[in-house]
Amino acid sequence: FGSANPLVFDLVSGVVRLTEGTGSPTPLTTSNVVVNSLSFEHVATSGIRAILTISGRTFETTKYLRQ
Repeated sequence: FGSANPLVFDLVSGVVRLTEGTGSPTPLTTSNVVVNSLSFEHVATSGIRAILTISGRTFETTKYLRQ
């Protein structure tokens, strides 16, 4: 990915997409995977938690950003 800002993730009809700056959305998933929900949460001390649900199963990861 480039360095265009902002980076915007969205969920449309079960497909997770990423838009960089003013560019067009790029799908990050295929028709083989249907994502039911996608959310991001701020975590204290400069972290981000991503939570997604695929076929009723929830996956979660937390990333801490270096300053």
